[in-house]
Amino acid sequence: MRKLSFLFVLFISTVLSAEDPVSLYGVHQVDAKTIYTVGNNSTVYVSEDGGRNFRKIPVPVNAVFQHCFFIDKNEGWVVGGQERYLAAGSIGVVLHTTDGGKHWEVSYPGTVGWLFDVHFQNWKIL
Repeated sequence: MRKLSFLFVLFISTVLSAEDPVSLYGVHQVDAKTIYTVGNNSTVYVSEDGGRNFRKIPVPVNAVFQHCFFIDKNEGWVVGGQERYLAAGSIGVVLHTTDGGKHWEVSYPGTVGWLFDVHFQNWKIL
């Protein structure tokens, strides 16, 4: 985990110095090569080479993502929130993919406020 923490800090520095800066809030390392990270401005990034390079994955909603969890390099969940207007407050949002982010299923679980974490103890209970 120490190597990943250093990598994440290095990645944050790289992204924040880019033309379109973002803040990153969650990271999940699936295996030695696959790493996902999420943040504001509907940001989801994936590395498939152990963190050497990251590419942005398009998502179908405008949200701030707080955390992600993937059971393998293809299937995972991203959670966060959206601000609503006219006294509606904010709501949680969940994205689910089974193909590494090529397609996303969006759901709104009915929470008042954002979702900040997602984790499965045992993927077999899904």
